Amino acid sequence: GRELEYMLAETWIWKKMNDQWKAIHYHESFLEMPSHEIYTKVETALQHFLTTFTPPSASAEEAYPQLEEFVRTHDSILGAAFAPASANETQWPAIYVCRKGDSLARREFSFEAGYTQEEWYAKPMAGQSPTWSNPYFDTHGAERMMITCSVLVVDSNGTTQGVLTADVPIY
Repeated sequence: GRELEYMLAETWIWKKMNDQWKAIHYHESFLEMPSHEIYTKVETALQHFLTTFTPPSASAEEAYPQLEEFVRTHDSILGAAFAPASANETQWPAIYVCRKGDSLARREFSFEAGYTQEEWYAKPMAGQSPTWSNPYFDTHGAERMMITCSVLVVDSNGTTQGVLTADVPIY
């Protein structure tokens, strides 16, 4: 009675032979997407976290303990990030916490890395909050297939502070 959603993933390996590219290997895999229950659970957790989250005031690093506690207390969540709004991009990097084995790893992404063009950041900044990204392979931290739920962080004055995220693994 459980509804499942799968994503077809294709892998192609190409090799240049005699000045022509030829496919030398092809493989298909089916990846199980998170259940609707997981989507709801993660959205609810992220919305609750948003009510207690305090955006950094002096440096982005102030948010690391909050992100770590959020990831540590939610088994369905692989990682979490806070990316400051454009007013702060030159001051602070986006910060990210993800599970690495039995511990948590910290990462920073500078504005120059172009994260403001990424779907997980751009959609909430355009008013689509909460939003889910398309599936992608994360090469900057978790190093696995995932999807990201993102929400806009707005202070009590209505000023946009940035984007808060929660990553969910795809199996």
